[in-house]
Amino acid sequence: MKQFDLKNFNGEVFLAYTKQVADPVKTSLIEAGVFYEDEEIALKFPAQVGGNYAVRPITGLLSGDAIDLDGATDIDEGSLGTYSQGIVAIEMGKSFTEKDFTYSLTGKDFIIQVAEQLAHYWAKQRQKKMLSILKGIFGSALAGSVIEKTSVASTDIIDAVRGIGGDNADLFKVVFMHSVVAKELEKTEKITYALYNDANGLQRQSNVGFWNGRLVIVNDQCPVADAPNSKHTYRTYVLGERAFAHGELPLLYPVEMSRDSKKNGGQTSLVSRVRFYMAPEGVSFKASAIASTNKITNALLETAGSWELVNDGQGHSVDTKNVPFCAIDYTL
Repeated sequence: MKQFDLKNFNGEVFLAYTKQVADPVKTSLIEAGVFYEDEEIALKFPAQVGGNYAVRPITGLLSGDAIDLDGATDIDEGSLGTYSQGIVAIEMGKSFTEKDFTYSLTGKDFIIQVAEQLAHYWAKQRQKKMLSILKGIFGSALAGSVIEKTSVASTDIIDAVRGIGGDNADLFKVVFMHSVVAKELEKTEKITYALYNDANGLQRQSNVGFWNGRLVIVNDQCPVADAPNSKHTYRTYVLGERAFAHGELPLLYPVEMSRDSKKNGGQTSLVSRVRFYMAPEGVSFKASAIASTNKITNALLETAGSWELVNDGQGHSVDTKNVPFCAIDYTL
């Protein structure tokens, strides 16, 4: 079959292009309810110098023991500490171009399908950023919040949330896992799936699973790394429901059309841009990480040295048991 501009065409092309290739990349990780929006963060970016870096102040807790009084002892003074969280603005852009001649051959305006697929495209890009952030924060700031396993057992989730969260284990609500890990749990029926009644009143199993009461999101975008002896390490993340502050930031031109009437006989481009913040709770992005760049790449987000626990600048950091992230590394 002949091709033009990466598109097949023949006498039945119009019918062929009414169908869309199924995308194997699921965006369930960013649809799992771990995001919440904080409008105050968005307001800080135009107000603070630099434009792509903001600092969110966080009120600390009262601390120190009270003084026992005997009529001759002064009451000492304490203060309410203040912590700060560094947050970076992420900005990305992409252009998709379609030639007029494609329409002449196929009878279909592909730029319309580009527009229809744009939301899913950006969802995949945001999910990549989230996974890069997760890799980065566990590289150093939360390195101690990872447990290691050489087999999959039903009690692993308890080891993780109790081992890391202690008496704050109920902070962890959502589990991101690779299908290889899910398969092992499903074999022993350790993941339970919610049931529903279909239109005919028949009870069926849904895709909503739970592991020890925690929502399970199975997504093969979860990290896989090579391990010795032909094995692989599958990382499972356990997060809180409000693990990330996430929201949109203003852009001058979020989307626009670009028309070149001469090039390639005429072509149209759809130019799209997004700008947003995605801040993991309890973890701070270091200002020094962007001292020489304004480009927030996945590699930069994955760098362990870009992150640190939220702290007061005096050597006191938040307790990791209050940070809604832990992980299980399975070497299988």
